[in-house]
Amino acid sequence: MLICGQLGGDAFPEWVSHRAAVLDLKGWMKMPSDNFAEISVTGDRILVEAFEIACSLGPGEAMIDSIETRPGNASEPAHEFCIHS
Repeated sequence: MLICGQLGGDAFPEWVSHRAAVLDLKGWMKMPSDNFAEISVTGDRILVEAFEIACSLGPGEAMIDSIETRPGNASEPAHEFCIHS
């Protein structure tokens, strides 16, 4: 997923990580700026869809402008959700 908008700085990665943990999703997030994030998640399809919906809403201080989803690569290693700087 590629997410653009006013993501709310440090609060957004923590919020995303918590949602992924609640939904038992594996993957990672990179947030090179306060306006852009790249997220890769794996898990049950319905839970991934729920995660995408949650990300479109974001935490209270975020204003999501757009989300682009792309099919993932099944060969990517599955691990606990982590934040990359």
